[in-house]
Amino acid sequence: ISPDGRYLAAAVNRAVVRIWSLSNGQELPELQLQAEADSSTSVPSLADLQTIIPKQFLLPTPGMSTAVRFNPDGKLLAVANEYGIHVFSRDGFSLVTSLRGYKGRIACLAFDAISNRLFAAGEDRVIRMWSPQTAAPSAVVAQLSSMPTALTVHPNGKVIAASFPGGQLELWHIERRQLLATITFLPDQRGWIAATPDGLFETSEGAWRYAAWRFREKPNTLFPVELFYRNFY
Repeated sequence: ISPDGRYLAAAVNRAVVRIWSLSNGQELPELQLQAEADSSTSVPSLADLQTIIPKQFLLPTPGMSTAVRFNPDGKLLAVANEYGIHVFSRDGFSLVTSLRGYKGRIACLAFDAISNRLFAAGEDRVIRMWSPQTAAPSAVVAQLSSMPTALTVHPNGKVIAASFPGGQLELWHIERRQLLATITFLPDQRGWIAATPDGLFETSEGAWRYAAWRFREKPNTLFPVELFYRNFY
């Protein structure tokens, strides 16, 4: 849904994006996406698409869109498929540019509210950044632990969060290309555990007992958190 609530954009299992006006419910002409490979694209097998789009909802089709997102001021609409990220202007929904430079399919998109930078991540587990206003190539922001399901940029434009199916978040500093913290949400409302790469951690009141130490010398052995509390204090 566009930020002003005027339009709804939907990814469907064809090489198009469907657009509706929410003021009157009328559907606008479909936006066409690239549906054939060229020399700049490397297309994975169709079976891999099941990791992006659950098969119980859609029948995967070559060229179908896998992610769609309006930018914060609603003037741009980004749509991804395996051939590129198509950026449309909301003024007539004309194509502004097509962004390339990733492997596999895109699972999620996010815009930076300050500078309109576009971030994308998918099957290659890499967060990449583009500036749709220029022809500059993409820049790698982060190498993730697995394929994310959503991306969100902090309003200050400095940090991006990637979420994963298992209830985990990774926070990355965009300019430093640095992992700031990993946050794991435990099932059944047992709380959360946050940890930094250098070993600092914090937990909610009910989750500390599920945290553990792991040391390089014994990577397959877990030690309870409270084991070292007596020495620390």
